[in-house]
Amino acid sequence: FVGLFGFEMTWPEDKQLGHISTFNTPGWQTRDQEDFSDVTTALENYYRALTTVPGSVSQFNHPNTIYGDFERFNHYSAEYDEAVSLLEIAGEDGVVDCGYYNLALDKGWHVAPANNQNNHNGQWGDASDARTVVLAKSLTEESLYAAMKDRRVYATQDSDLAISYELNGAVMGSILPESEEAEITVFLSDPTDAAIGNVEVIADGGAVLAQQWVETTAKMLELSVSGGYSYYYLRVTQPDGDVAVTAPVWMDGYDDMGIERFTSDTAAPVRGEEIGLTVTLYNDEPVDFAVESLELYADDTPVETIPDPGNVAGMSTRDYTIPYTHQELGVTEFRVEAIGSMNGERRSYEDTLSLSFRVPEQVKHIAVDASHDNSGIDRLNRLAEIAARNSISVKKFETELPENSELLLITAPSESFDEEFVERVRAFAENGGTVILCGQADMGDRDLHTSDELNKLLEAMGATVRLNDDTAWDEESGGNTPDAVSTNVFNPDSGLTSSLTPEQTFTQRAGCTVNPGSGTHLVKGRSTTRGVDADGDGQETDGDAVLLAFEELPCGGKVYVSGGLLLSDDAMKEPDNVWKSVSGNQGIVEALLKIERAAYPELVTIGEMRSGKAGEIYHIRGWVTSGTSRPGNTFSKTVYLQDDTGGVALVPFAGDEVQVGTPIEAVGRKEIRGGNVVLKLIDCEVLDEPLYNYTPETIPNKTAMDYETNGGRLVQVEGKVTKVTYAVGGRGISRITLKDGNGDYAEILIEDGIVSGADGENNLASQVKKGRTVRAIGILHLDSEGTPVLRVRNCDEVVYVPPVPVSGGSRRNPRTGDLIWIAVGVMALSGVGLAVLLKKKKR
Repeated sequence: FVGLFGFEMTWPEDKQLGHISTFNTPGWQTRDQEDFSDVTTALENYYRALTTVPGSVSQFNHPNTIYGDFERFNHYSAEYDEAVSLLEIAGEDGVVDCGYYNLALDKGWHVAPANNQNNHNGQWGDASDARTVVLAKSLTEESLYAAMKDRRVYATQDSDLAISYELNGAVMGSILPESEEAEITVFLSDPTDAAIGNVEVIADGGAVLAQQWVETTAKMLELSVSGGYSYYYLRVTQPDGDVAVTAPVWMDGYDDMGIERFTSDTAAPVRGEEIGLTVTLYNDEPVDFAVESLELYADDTPVETIPDPGNVAGMSTRDYTIPYTHQELGVTEFRVEAIGSMNGERRSYEDTLSLSFRVPEQVKHIAVDASHDNSGIDRLNRLAEIAARNSISVKKFETELPENSELLLITAPSESFDEEFVERVRAFAENGGTVILCGQADMGDRDLHTSDELNKLLEAMGATVRLNDDTAWDEESGGNTPDAVSTNVFNPDSGLTSSLTPEQTFTQRAGCTVNPGSGTHLVKGRSTTRGVDADGDGQETDGDAVLLAFEELPCGGKVYVSGGLLLSDDAMKEPDNVWKSVSGNQGIVEALLKIERAAYPELVTIGEMRSGKAGEIYHIRGWVTSGTSRPGNTFSKTVYLQDDTGGVALVPFAGDEVQVGTPIEAVGRKEIRGGNVVLKLIDCEVLDEPLYNYTPETIPNKTAMDYETNGGRLVQVEGKVTKVTYAVGGRGISRITLKDGNGDYAEILIEDGIVSGADGENNLASQVKKGRTVRAIGILHLDSEGTPVLRVRNCDEVVYVPPVPVSGGSRRNPRTGDLIWIAVGVMALSGVGLAVLLKKKKR
């Protein structure tokens, strides 16, 4: 091995600047130096210092909302870009998140991905299988630094996944002139896994330009994608959930501007109520971007236009908020398109956003206090996402408490609560509302004691639970940051926590402990957790430290009291693969919101929904018969759901990694599209239950093609091929007509993009030929002409059925009615045996 000298420049969490590792310098810098202590100039001063050591290599470490995101990478310059070569795409928890990586690339930074352990606990190098792979010519300090400087790097969670990636003949990390062609060659190898998995080509804004599933343990891929993008990198997701990300190959020369984000002010909108859709344009070029038009589309229909959008000044961003009221129920895809010019050259950019619109009776509301300079209210995006799944809207208020709110969230205030506010909270609870209070550590208290302020509210509501004036502290679970407490001590007798497992860790950063009073503790610290008096006013809590408690109030309301911001984004990160459980924080929040959400319509069978009135809202459950987990075996924005009474398409469906057999509950509006019954989704929940696969038996073609009876169902047919339509240059097939023994026909449809799950190809022409017997499985659907067809989900489910050996007396294949050839042995007098094939004729 080779040891490399480096240091980490860190700024405190409250500065929100970030951490940077630097290598190959003669010494080090610290945040206490005058140039790096002023938050307004510290980052740029540090970048400037790095440029004075040309051979140095620096890395953006774990950008996030806890330690900082380098002010969203806004200080780009060609000089600073030369000094920073790497960006860590996984934090302390090991979860790979490409969001910040894409943001940095979109802002113009030329950085390669790294996946380091960021390990503060020993076992460096083998505490996990995460690796940063450096493509160096030799194992020397000089060679390693040269490769890191040139970004010849990829990051992987699998310690022996080998990737060799080139674009237009240039290795990963290269910067090429712009080109209209992008030819990719990549060799992948993983000798210890069953398959490589899904390989994606990612470009500007995180767009997926191409993807291919690799079933083998080694593969050379050649992919052609469109030019016109500024960078291209690969993301590999393996069957066991491990993720690898390569450095890009850049094609610079395209103007560095576009849409940074497209968001809604609510994730649970209501039909007929106004929402705000905000698009942020960025311009990292030194000249203005003249925006000529900004148009909003709903399901490809233009609905709003911003007149005279003006310019986005060089090296800046600009927000445009579009007020919009939607009158339809269910999921709608919005698209925003910005058209303009720079230096006389025309530019257009677009982004999409999906929202599910509900009826008012289906939506509850969480009101978030933003009127007291409350902490953490800008880190509630995950809460909004999870709440939206439960038809709950999250909105901040700065003046009056919204009248239609059922839940009230109040985080640690920076300003004192006045008597009027305390009375409003008391009245809210008295009317049956649910209140969630989140405290903070006393180490942050200065002129205002946070616990005292929140305890005012608890006293007014008649609660006995209280927040302690201390800091929750655990030197064992928190390591170098003992106020970052983690625990898995959950109350097994509470409905909110009884189903949590020891693997679902609950975390609390910079929080206090809780005195549950006559209430119920939900989460306790470990035996090593205690409350310390950080602000020196004399209160400490030894042992049996409670971090989260619940109490039913005498007035009928409920209150949840947390020592910290239990529902912040960093505490509820999405697991990095489907086999990992969500955090304890997220598990508790999900359980709480399920209790609080509005009641769904009555559950009905899929058959009852199909026979019901179009335009009505239905609540169904069933098992997926066509999922989204296998590229090449999915239908665009659609899954099919089936129970014992029928099947139906759920549209538009945006979930990833949904396997066939997955149990799902869905709420949606019944619609008829092209004659097909579909459920336009409003809500959808994947159930934590075993998979169940429907295995259809062969039925007569006439029955199988009866759309009124079997529309949306998975069915199986068998018959003699009478017509074939070829595709894929004659190797594949797009349509087959089968005739069964009763003389009835079935149409089989293989759409573009549907391939074999085994080899990723449509090679059906080698098996399916006129006159042969074929068996096919598919979902009954009406095509564009209204003809019933079986919509094939996997080419492996269209198979040739060889003739069946039969006795001499048989005349027809019992499955298809085909005439059968029979071998008759004839013994000649000469003693020579002669086999003669005779074709039996109809009587």
